[in-house]
Amino acid sequence: MDKKTLTISVAAYNVEDCLGRCLDAFIDTDVFNDLEIIVVNDGSKDSTASLAASYAEKYPDVIRLIDKENGGHGSTINASIKAASAAYYKVVDADDWVDKEGLERLISFLKKTDADLVINPYRYIDAASLAPRSVRTPFNENIRCGMVMEWKDAADDVYMEMHALTYKTGVVKSMGPVIDEKCFYVDIEYALLSLEHVKTLVCLDWPVYQYLVGSSEQSVNSDVMVRRRAQHLRVFERLACYYEESKDRLEDKTRMVILSRLRYMAMSHYKIIFRTETARAKKEIAEFDSWLKAASPEIYEGPNESAMKAVRVLRKTRFRLYGPFIAAMKTRWKMKGQSDII
Repeated sequence: MDKKTLTISVAAYNVEDCLGRCLDAFIDTDVFNDLEIIVVNDGSKDSTASLAASYAEKYPDVIRLIDKENGGHGSTINASIKAASAAYYKVVDADDWVDKEGLERLISFLKKTDADLVINPYRYIDAASLAPRSVRTPFNENIRCGMVMEWKDAADDVYMEMHALTYKTGVVKSMGPVIDEKCFYVDIEYALLSLEHVKTLVCLDWPVYQYLVGSSEQSVNSDVMVRRRAQHLRVFERLACYYEESKDRLEDKTRMVILSRLRYMAMSHYKIIFRTETARAKKEIAEFDSWLKAASPEIYEGPNESAMKAVRVLRKTRFRLYGPFIAAMKTRWKMKGQSDII
């Protein structure tokens, strides 16, 4: 059998209501047989496993089922990386899907390229209506689409976001099954831990991934992030340690991309703490700030954004004035329409 063009890793946990939609989107293309679709059932308690098995039985040359104990989204990526055998590799969550024309064009391009990384725009889809919202383009105007570039020449102009990425399978296998398990927010690990193995990339100007947004239970929902902030911190701490351990061996551009992303991730964690109860947050933010300063002075600097400016003011008071300061800043930010800061 000829080598397939693209492995699709489908993370599936209790998704009996939407897995069919995800898989049908692949079936309804002219490139279905160019795919290796690995559905990783992550210990579902509903009929996800039997539904996936029925698709695998009907399309044995394309769809495979890995049935495993629950280990979280990262564990499904780890499992599919081990099993992947196509030339390229892409992650698609079971509640999302792909655009027919976009996928067909991507497969056609992948057959002709040898780039380590391919980046496409992706489309936001409203969770309530399933209507398209907007298209996110994860690169800037300096990029010449369709042209293979050296990573070091393009690193400043692209944004590493999981839904946009298609890796050469050899790249993710070089990274290995290293994504944190039993944890949310691991998409940033997937995006960053592979970068030291990327030498070339190409950006394309059409969307492939259809990303469902607006659900109250999404991991990026602000209330959910507050509840799961310990997991966000776990992933951040792991990546901060990775940066400190690896920065001397990383190419300068790769090091700066990872550093910039981690500075923004640190800022995000401060913002998550801002949203918690004041009494708890004062101690929590002081402990996080102290740890970060010792663990990575470079990341500790943070980006020049409003939330980090507030953190720098609080540092001068050793967070003693946290309660009244944050209350005043929240009022000020809301009056300016900057609710995203908190």
